[in-house]
Amino acid sequence: MAVILFICFLIISYYQSQKLIKIANAKIKELTENYEKIPANTKNKTKKQIKNLLNDEKINSLPNGIKGLVIAKIINFDCSIKIDNKLSNTSFSKYSIAQLNELINSLNDILDNAIEASNNMTNPLVTLSLYEDNKHIFICVGNNFNNIIDINKLGDKYYSTKQNHSGLGLFFLNRHNIKKHIDITNNFFSFTLELKKP
Repeated sequence: MAVILFICFLIISYYQSQKLIKIANAKIKELTENYEKIPANTKNKTKKQIKNLLNDEKINSLPNGIKGLVIAKIINFDCSIKIDNKLSNTSFSKYSIAQLNELINSLNDILDNAIEASNNMTNPLVTLSLYEDNKHIFICVGNNFNNIIDINKLGDKYYSTKQNHSGLGLFFLNRHNIKKHIDITNNFFSFTLELKKP
């Protein structure tokens, strides 16, 4: 019986991996087609910008998933992010892929909010700080802002400080198994993710 179950598991795994490969290939094709539609001068600017970002010492110090996310945000939003990374190269090595995906998804929403909020300022400021102690890793995103924020409602379904936004980003963030800390001091908002080390 165990042999039959194992064979069934292998068959199911094979078909699931084939499905994932098809999805990945479709996404690559879509990205390639979209890239071909971009004017040549924009492509060259983007390639140069990516090369410069990859040569940036502070960006290079970031863990790979976070590095890619930060580069994408800087390019897509045409912004800058002040980085302070105190993590070691092995800080994320013991986390599962699912845990890292959860972290990247959370950080994606938080960075979007920080960049959008600071863009309304005369001198926009977005910061990303990564540090650790013996038991935790902390990732803090900060930004200046000029909105009124009800800190007690942050993360509530449909609460947003931005016009024409649903507020669902931070609401869905509550589903992730990551501890969060929010602080506002002198029109500077900081959102810290606290991850317990495995």
